[in-house]
Amino acid sequence: RKKVEDLAQIISQYGVETHINIIPFTDVQMRIKEVTRSHEPLNGVPAEAFSTYKPLDSSIREEIESFGVTLLDDRYVMHNGIAIGGLTSGLTYPDQQPNLEFLDRFAALDAYKLLICHHPEYYPQYIRKTGINLTVSGHAHGGQWSFFGQAIFAPGQGLFPRLVRGVHDKRLVISRGMTNS
Repeated sequence: RKKVEDLAQIISQYGVETHINIIPFTDVQMRIKEVTRSHEPLNGVPAEAFSTYKPLDSSIREEIESFGVTLLDDRYVMHNGIAIGGLTSGLTYPDQQPNLEFLDRFAALDAYKLLICHHPEYYPQYIRKTGINLTVSGHAHGGQWSFFGQAIFAPGQGLFPRLVRGVHDKRLVISRGMTNS
């Protein structure tokens, strides 16, 4: 049986360890669900200039999936009656918008819907109006810069962002992330 350490080594070998989130759900088989995320472009620099914005190529997808990992890039799985979906970063698409067709299909499911979405700034424009029960997000790092608890800047939101941490509308949970700073 392949080990998680082997998976980490493969991911590292492809040079994408900096833009993969592995989110474990502990069930009997210890399966892992995963959603890719992004790195933030510099202001004014088009996303296509950044290699990390490219979707994972098929060879790395196949190798990761050979470990039993389910890639939730615009896909979902059912787990104990809950639909767990992953909305891929819109930055991987030419129009830089998330896959709205997937979002509509996922929202229409007749189940409790948990959406993993890296970008909290997608919530007001794309997710709030759907029937998705809970969205978990990150990306804003609690405010890329903050001063006395006030976020000054966050990726995708700019100056004085609102969606950087906490619970919003009882349907969006934003993690500040893990850091030592």
